[in-house]
Amino acid sequence: MKELLNKKIPFKFKSKLIKLLNICLISFTIGIFISCEGYKIADGYVYDAETHIPLDSVLCKVLETNEEVYTDSTGHYYVEGPFGGCLNDCLDMTVMYTKSGYKTKTILNPGYDNIYLNKK
Repeated sequence: MKELLNKKIPFKFKSKLIKLLNICLISFTIGIFISCEGYKIADGYVYDAETHIPLDSVLCKVLETNEEVYTDSTGHYYVEGPFGGCLNDCLDMTVMYTKSGYKTKTILNPGYDNIYLNKK
């Protein structure tokens, strides 16, 4: 085995091998970036805009996927947006917040923001 490793490789073959390895590495790297997938999330709390009291049972709906969750007793919610490629940017996510007695609010890419709903 040592004899094989110690043998000199002709320059012409070594040059072609290095080019082939570089092409493979570049192709692999491009493939990883193109196939990169991800999603946006919205994670926060919903409050009454006037009293700042957390609101439970607020419907939080992702319009692109129709995923629906309700806030818990502390006003907390967590939703995930559409899953897709992130080469330039992840897909947008629009979340609609609805509760009886309050005005519906729709927000594009809410992220980790707290949401304040106004009474009707």
